[in-house]
Amino acid sequence: MSAMAANEATLRAYLRLPPDSTEDVGMYLAAAKSQARSADIPDYKNNAQYDLFIHALAALSYDCRGLSTSNDESVNRMINSFTLRLRDAGEDPDPDVGDDVGEDGEEDDGI
Repeated sequence: MSAMAANEATLRAYLRLPPDSTEDVGMYLAAAKSQARSADIPDYKNNAQYDLFIHALAALSYDCRGLSTSNDESVNRMINSFTLRLRDAGEDPDPDVGDDVGEDGEEDDGI
């Protein structure tokens, strides 16, 4: 099973939109990914933190779509924290593929 990639369906679920909603959420998702690229965060394909960050940024844009914002310091701290962690985070390991590292942290030779 691979990580959930941020897409319109997952964003709709994250926003808890009703199933019959026809609201276009694609622009919020695109804006969030653009903001991440602008912060030098790679477009990860398998990173749960990245997916959560993209959903949170898209939700922030969705919630503030009227351009009425409050200068909320906690939001800025959350964005800065994600940005710092994700710049060099790398992809998550694929849980379907076993690694060759034993419990002791040494490479397992399979014997």
